[in-house]
Amino acid sequence: MEEKVIAVGDLPEAAVAGAAGEYPSVRMALPVWDETVCLRAVLADPEARLSDLVPLARAAATGVALSVLRQLARHDVAVPCGKGRAACCRYLIPLAPPEAFRLVDELRQLPLPRQARLAKAFAAAERRLRSVSPPSLDPAPGPHGEADAGEMARIGRWYDALDLDCPLLEHELFSCYEWRPVSCRSYIVNSSADYCRPPLTALGTRVGMPVSLTRALCELTARLEGGVVQAVLLPAAPTWAARNWHRARRTWPAREMVELLADILRDQAASRAGSRAA
Repeated sequence: MEEKVIAVGDLPEAAVAGAAGEYPSVRMALPVWDETVCLRAVLADPEARLSDLVPLARAAATGVALSVLRQLARHDVAVPCGKGRAACCRYLIPLAPPEAFRLVDELRQLPLPRQARLAKAFAAAERRLRSVSPPSLDPAPGPHGEADAGEMARIGRWYDALDLDCPLLEHELFSCYEWRPVSCRSYIVNSSADYCRPPLTALGTRVGMPVSLTRALCELTARLEGGVVQAVLLPAAPTWAARNWHRARRTWPAREMVELLADILRDQAASRAGSRAA
């Protein structure tokens, strides 16, 4: 498959392809059933922040999802997901810490009136979350990014009952589509769209992905920082990022970060391929 080239660091997107030969890079190959998604991370700076990995993770999640959709289509598997199908925008959306930092930085790039509207939407959503005694606003997956199934199911049922719109949802469309979380890029169902809204969601069938970029970014963050694996609910991202601003500014060797992400994804893919074969 064609290799997707992504910059890690301060390099304008329009300049990435032309500058790819001027910088060191790391290649990643993600097996997706009968295909392989190929990416090349161009290391624009020797040091990188957690948020600098997000464009690479987004490209990987998108590439994996598109590969899955192509292969499902070859087997005549119907997928109702598409533009305007926004029921899943009311689900619990976990962000890895790098995504929370990146999203807040990107929101600051918007025109001030739009920033004000979105800030108001985020604040309202977070107030709603905190007003109903949530189980947790920082659901913490366990080793290797795997959440406790019972705990996450309990949080998911609580969140579904809120019927809370994503703060970035406008007119049933994600208003900053290019910035959507990696978990959103990886969410595909092959059952009726009628099952995407409560109370019928338990009847729906989600397509299992060969890797989870959200979990990979969570685990990468924990390994680099020497802390616990942590995720953030999307509506709480601005508040959480403000509390953790010092973590957003920390840097590590860019090559080390990308290679660690590639290792985590490779381990995930091998583990899930084994489970699928069994």
